[in-house]
Amino acid sequence: MIKTNHLIDIVYMNGIPDALRGPFWQMFTGSVYYLITHHNEYSDLILHFEHQTSLATMEIEKDIHRSLPEHPYYQTNAGRDSLRRVLRAYSWRNSSVGYCQSMNIISATLLLFMGEEEAFWMMVVLCEDLLPDYFNSDMIGSMTDQRVFEDLLVLEFPDMSKHLNKVGLSIALISFPWFLCMFLGYLPMECCLRVLDGLFASGKQGFILFKVALSLFKLYQPTIMALKDSSEIMFLLKSLNVSNNNTTTSSSFSSSSSSGNNSNGGSGGNLSYYSGGNNYAGNVRNGVAGNLSSGVPAPPVISPDVLMSSVYTDWNGTLSSDYILDRRNHHRAQIIKEMEESFHKDQEIKLMKKRNEEKELAKKLASVPLPTSNAIPNPTASSNTAATTNKEANSNKEGGGVGGLLFSSAPTPTLKGESGHEHSHHHMQGIKDWMKKKLVGDSDDHHKHNNTTTTTTGANTSTSTS
Repeated sequence: MIKTNHLIDIVYMNGIPDALRGPFWQMFTGSVYYLITHHNEYSDLILHFEHQTSLATMEIEKDIHRSLPEHPYYQTNAGRDSLRRVLRAYSWRNSSVGYCQSMNIISATLLLFMGEEEAFWMMVVLCEDLLPDYFNSDMIGSMTDQRVFEDLLVLEFPDMSKHLNKVGLSIALISFPWFLCMFLGYLPMECCLRVLDGLFASGKQGFILFKVALSLFKLYQPTIMALKDSSEIMFLLKSLNVSNNNTTTSSSFSSSSSSGNNSNGGSGGNLSYYSGGNNYAGNVRNGVAGNLSSGVPAPPVISPDVLMSSVYTDWNGTLSSDYILDRRNHHRAQIIKEMEESFHKDQEIKLMKKRNEEKELAKKLASVPLPTSNAIPNPTASSNTAATTNKEANSNKEGGGVGGLLFSSAPTPTLKGESGHEHSHHHMQGIKDWMKKKLVGDSDDHHKHNNTTTTTTGANTSTSTS
């Protein structure tokens, strides 16, 4: 299909009938060509990773029951199992993204209009082409667009931007979930589908999300400017009062749309749930009005047609794609630089923490008292070598005697693994053994050397010869 400006105009102003949304979305995004050229990839992923788990699959399990829980299809095992398979398959296909909250809401919406494999390839195009880096772990794409939107808000509504800063409300707290979920869960379903129609038809990497957000701020500007409390503004913008009543698209959400969805392999839809018997807009209007300060203008009731008309007429010619791309490049480079600086700072903190721990350990070791050489006698090895014995004997013959050994300043070996008391014990025992050996040895020498006997008593020495 060739997309023309006229076709996109029709989609913006009138939306796509439910029975045609699935096929048109696939053709607009080009996901149908992935489906044709990679026909077996989805089933292969399901089969190969069926019994494997990862951090992403565990997170998916937590969010399965939070995915459009009000819709009858996702109150059944069949609906939840279908959603689980799509999310798991994509997490295994693209591990750099894995799974991110909001992907469950988007996939659940796609499955209302197409089959599992078609929804899988729509997610591939959405996450990797239309909104790159929105859903990966660092979320650079979504963070970048929040800063771009803040620039746009300052440019288009300087007074309201100053007012929000004055009350201390960060714009990202409001717009970040809007962009990440593509307004699903923040606007009534009919309005969200019209936003998706425009996103898939125009492409251009999500430029329509900026236009929708600006239009909402414009339509709610009188109420926002009258509120002086940030919590009231938060409540207002998280409970957007958009009417379900569409005055121009009578075929939307008709009960007959379910047959069209079945023919496309989808869930059967039952999209009439969102249009009949569920007075969403009226309930929200009463809830918001009841919680606002007195004298504040009531928030307007906005139909999808009014919102999309503002998107198309107010920004289509004035919001430059070149400007958005320029601001994206600027903020993306800035965010990457901030991430690098934060990483280096974290590394420095870890290094400083490690050094402090080492210093504390050194202080503890320094405070432990260690034995000194003056306090504990030098130990003598329990068994003297022959060389040591001969040296001691020669020293004795030269006049050193026992006193020369006892008071020798020569260092003696330390027995490995012994305490100070054990060293002292071995030292004294060694001296006794040596003295005994020397005395016995001297007695033997008396008979060997001309029967000469030397007797030592105190300081006097006498020698007798027989």
